[in-house]
Amino acid sequence: MVKNKLIHDSVVVYPKGRIDLHTNHRLATDFNDIMKKYPDHHYIFNMKDVEYMSSSGLGLMITIRRKLEAKQKKFIICEINNAVHKIFEAVGMGDGFESYASENEALDTI
Repeated sequence: MVKNKLIHDSVVVYPKGRIDLHTNHRLATDFNDIMKKYPDHHYIFNMKDVEYMSSSGLGLMITIRRKLEAKQKKFIICEINNAVHKIFEAVGMGDGFESYASENEALDTI
């Protein structure tokens, strides 16, 4: 299970390693389990320990964002390293997600 913690009305999720075709299913399953446990919360993905994200990983982030937006909940990403940020920029999604430099900044917006 991907590490996560509840902070007030938000759940901070800590994916780790690579988010790609080989790991998407596990992360999606874990996220769905977390969402069942906390269905009415906002979500922050702290990306500090994500080393790489492929286009399929980006697709998963878009799917998660859409699920939460349909429930009128926020999906925020924070602490993105340069390698992952370049992936977002390369596919034109640099501004497609609400993102912050730190977890505390992200929490302050909710």
